[in-house]
Amino acid sequence: MLQQFASGSALSGFNHNALVQATPARAELVATAQAVVNRDDGTCVARRQGLDDHLAAVQALTNKTVLAQPDNIQNVTAALRQLASILLPTKILQRVKRCLRREARKPVEMGVRECLMHILRISSQEIPRLPPHFNATQMLSDDEIVNILFLAHPKVGSERWIVKDWILSHLLHMM
Repeated sequence: MLQQFASGSALSGFNHNALVQATPARAELVATAQAVVNRDDGTCVARRQGLDDHLAAVQALTNKTVLAQPDNIQNVTAALRQLASILLPTKILQRVKRCLRREARKPVEMGVRECLMHILRISSQEIPRLPPHFNATQMLSDDEIVNILFLAHPKVGSERWIVKDWILSHLLHMM
């Protein structure tokens, strides 16, 4: 499926990362099946034969068949995150935050609450999907959001805008 969206080094990098992720998963499956066979007391011949068959089937798995199993989605997710880390520019998180602080401006016709909702959406939905951590720890803090909003206002009549919407910081603490 990724062949539709990627080619060249991106595709080969994803294929390599996926196979690298599959090798420990395959080894873990074999070790788990072997442990179950070793724990069996051998009193039931049919059970022992089923466990031996399962162990043989697990040992016959290749890296590609391990990736095709539905319970190994975390391996594909890890490979996709490594692909995103490779394709996105370095320090993309810092660049996004700097763009929000310096270049992003509130259009004159947009209300303050609408602007706040856009910034909160970017902070909660888009920033956590960026490298290096891919989680919610890199979201914008309340202080950063207030600074972005104060810097995002139009320069004309800025004093009135700041005084009028000073309760914005209180609004943030209520959310």
